[in-house]
Formats: sequence, C-alpha cells, structure tokens
Amino acid sequence: MKPIKRDLIKPFGALALGVLTLAAMAQTHAANILWVSDNGTTNTFSGPGDYPDGGWIRLLQSAGHNVNRYNGPDSQNTRLTAAELAAINTNDLIILGRAMNSAAFQNPQVIDWNVNITKPVLTINAYLVRASRLGWCTGSTMIDDTPTRVTAVDLNDPATAYIFSDVAMEGNTTALPYDEAIYRNTSQILEGPVTGGRILATANFIDLGGTPRQNIPIIMEWPAGTRVRGGADVLGSYRMYFAGSSREPAGGNILQHCVENLTPTGEAMFLRAVEIALNSGVAPFDPTWPVGFKTQPQSVTVVENSLVTFSCVVTGAFPRTLQWQRKDPGGDWTDIPGATSATYVMPSVTPADDGAQFRLFAQNNINSLFSEVATLTVLRDTT
Repeated sequence: MKPIKRDLIKPFGALALGVLTLAAMAQTHAANILWVSDNGTTNTFSGPGDYPDGGWIRLLQSAGHNVNRYNGPDSQNTRLTAAELAAINTNDLIILGRAMNSAAFQNPQVIDWNVNITKPVLTINAYLVRASRLGWCTGSTMIDDTPTRVTAVDLNDPATAYIFSDVAMEGNTTALPYDEAIYRNTSQILEGPVTGGRILATANFIDLGGTPRQNIPIIMEWPAGTRVRGGADVLGSYRMYFAGSSREPAGGNILQHCVENLTPTGEAMFLRAVEIALNSGVAPFDPTWPVGFKTQPQSVTVVENSLVTFSCVVTGAFPRTLQWQRKDPGGDWTDIPGATSATYVMPSVTPADDGAQFRLFAQNNINSLFSEVATLTVLRDTT
C-alpha cells in the first residue's frame, strides 16, 4: 500500500536520507467504505464529493477502496431509521471522521452507533471515543499534540506488527512523526480503553500547551461484545480508534479545518489499520513471510559535518533481527554497535568516513539476507 502524495507535507529537515522500501506483505482488500462526517447534506448518503476532509477519502481511494459519504442526524435525540441502519450495514467498514459535531453521539442516538451498526467501525476522532460520547474510553480528557512518533506496544502481536510493517522504525518506534502540524494539530485522548479494549500504539510528546505527555493512546481496538458507555451498550461489531485529522483553529470551523494531516508514515500506518478493521482485528499477515528487499539503499554524497541517515522499511514476519554493518576501504565488514533498528544515523560525518560502505542484515525465523551496499562519499568543506 503506497500512500498518495498530498498538498500539505512538511519536510523533516535537510537529511541525506538513504531509504529502503520493502515489499508489502499482503494485498490490499478493496472494500466498500462509508465515510461519516458533517460535510454534505444532513441525513443524506452521497458520493465522495469535494469537501475539505476529502484528503482522507482520496487516501482510501488510492488504496483501491470504494468510498461514499453519510451525514447523519444533527440531534442526539434523533435515532437512525431502520432504512439508514440497513444502508450503513451494507458497507464493509464505517469510518467516523473528525469534521463533525460530537454532540449527536450521545444517548439515545449513540445506541445505534454502538449496538445497531453490525459492521466494523473505525474512528479517527478522539472526541467521539470519550466516556461522554461513544464511551469506548474511561475518561474524556482532551489534549492537542505536536507532531509525534508512534510506539508499538507489542510488535509480536500480529495486528500491531501489520500496522507498522511498512514504515521505517527505530526499535518499536516510528523513525519519523506520523502526523503534521496543521492548525491545532491532532486531538488526542488522555485515557485508555474500557475493560475489554486494548491499546496497540502510544506516543510521547509535548502537547500544544507545553505539557509533556507520556504513553498517550494513538491506536486502540475493542472486539464485538465489549460493554461500553458504562455498561449501557454492547458493541455490535469490532471497533478501532486511530487518532488523526487536524483540529480547527480557535474560532475556526470543523467543516473547513478538520483535514487529513498524516505524514507518509502515518498514511501507511492508517491504510494498514483500515485492513485490520476490515478483518475485525485480524491481521492479513502470513507468519511464514520471509524478509526481503524491494529496493536497495542508495549511495549518499554530502559535505563534511553533515548528518546522514540510512533508513530501512523492513517487512516480514516478526520477530526480526536487524544489524547495520560498515566496511571501510581495505577493511572487512563489521557490525556497528547499537545499530540494530531500521534506521542508522551518523550525526556528523568527517573526511575519515569517505568511502565507507554500509549494508543492513535482516533475519527472521524464515530466512536472512543482506541488502545491497550503499557508499558514503564525504566532500571537504572548502568554505
């Protein structure tokens, strides 16, 4: 699954980046997905349309999915009709967007979203999973993040491993942030899931107010049958939360300013999470999948004192062993101490590094192999 390029992608600095992209481990399941937001006509099903939150739909379409819209009743006191529920449940997956007023997701309408929708539901909206709305989490404390890397809770878990399998990692944390700084950034919820749910990924960041935050849940899931909303509702099917989308600026409009804000790292993770949700929490993952290289590391030429990063996106069944190796001119290949993640950073290269070669060793229970060799050329700074 290759994320599309978007208009709002922020660069991550002037790094000399050798990127190694590895093959995806499963084919995308092209699905019928219903995108729910307040864009469009109230109480109406429609095509994708052209709205500010359309970046999410285009991302899903880029993965081969067929996406339509639904704008539900504005009042929490208005229940979904039998016809509306039937139409919603014809889809393979329902995604609750960020561009909507969460007030409608209270009693009694909330019963329909929790109980009477029997197809998998994924939401990117932290405001919806609050205890005071859908009730999937134990609290309702909202914070806004700054662009953050994401940490997998357990890469030996197949679903978690699948979500992270197509992005560059440093240990169990993404090498790059998953979201971008747009308006008030991504809204996050402080509290975790109710009993029966579980956290797949977390993040540490300094929130928009300047407070350091630790282990904030970024991806969570709840199986069908989980009791939510203080035990009042029993989930009619699988549910997932993947924190995403910008928050509108002060005085802004959710319909205009709640837009797709994922980096390429976040987009790759999101599309994988969609596949997990489509399978009701089961990863389309082959435990016998070997490690393999689709492309190879690129040689890099930089001026002395520059930072150089070699980064690999490693796929294949977990557990995996990674080890960067270096060979100086006239020397032998040796392991680089501590370079055991998918990314190897040289903070400041010198002329002594000129001509050094680098490769990555990858191994799982199925096979092992080396990447091709990347050569580092260091030019003297004559300024």
